[in-house]
Amino acid sequence: MLLDAVQEMRDAGAEVISLNGVARVVAQTWFLDDDAGVRVSGRVLKPPYVMEVIGDPKTLADAVTFRGGLADRVESRGGEVGVEKRQRIRITAVADAPEPQYARPAND
Repeated sequence: MLLDAVQEMRDAGAEVISLNGVARVVAQTWFLDDDAGVRVSGRVLKPPYVMEVIGDPKTLADAVTFRGGLADRVESRGGEVGVEKRQRIRITAVADAPEPQYARPAND
């Protein structure tokens, strides 16, 4: 569900996404369900899941609340969804820079 929510926000034009204030979502972010909770790029997140998103507030809210959309899917599984529009938001979570597997710095 969290991955679906991230995709919905990206599709709605999200510029920045943070989960629970500790996991910054970037192109390399990965999700894994395990016994400890949901791992987001190695960080364990536990409910309640809070997604902070920077983008157009109306477009983002509409992406969550349209009939049959994310909010309906979460609620059909017993969860709750709330949307709070703000004029200002500060996201301080940063993404860890992954160690490149194939790329190497060029020699000068």
